Amino acid sequence: LLLKALKEKAPLDAVPGISFRRDDRTIETPRAPRITNLDAIPPPAFQHVRFSDYEGYGMITSRGCPYPCTFCSVAPVWNRETYSRSVGGLVAEMKRLHEQHGVGLFLFQDEFMVSGKARVMEFCEALNRSGLQVKWKAFGRINLTDEESMHAMADTGCCEIRYGIESGSDRI
Repeated sequence: LLLKALKEKAPLDAVPGISFRRDDRTIETPRAPRITNLDAIPPPAFQHVRFSDYEGYGMITSRGCPYPCTFCSVAPVWNRETYSRSVGGLVAEMKRLHEQHGVGLFLFQDEFMVSGKARVMEFCEALNRSGLQVKWKAFGRINLTDEESMHAMADTGCCEIRYGIESGSDRI
């Protein structure tokens, strides 16, 4: 919308989610509505990616995080609201990329891939059923992980999980 407005020399007031200067004033337009169904977002233009140039492929499984970690900017940006892609959609994309482009390592780049045992187990079970033999890495919260889910992740190719540690003190 912004590029269209600039091209057509239309007023910027109708473009959601921007700030601009008019005369000596700063104008802020209302935020655009959130996309809550992440499966409705079209896939990237894979035909323009030279997968052979990369060791792994970065994927987003969710947007947002409900936790108030002081070191992270993600939660406030998304108003502590979290929306996730469907497990079926994730595994289908992984399978497509593996079969069509030889991707063998998936890097889940969002902060909330490991968002709880139920989601992790659902993902691992779907990945197992798919027959894909790939490696993957993710971010997560240590308090949302248990030994059973860690085994399930390892069994489906998880080779690295990163946890943000806010403090070494339970009191803090």
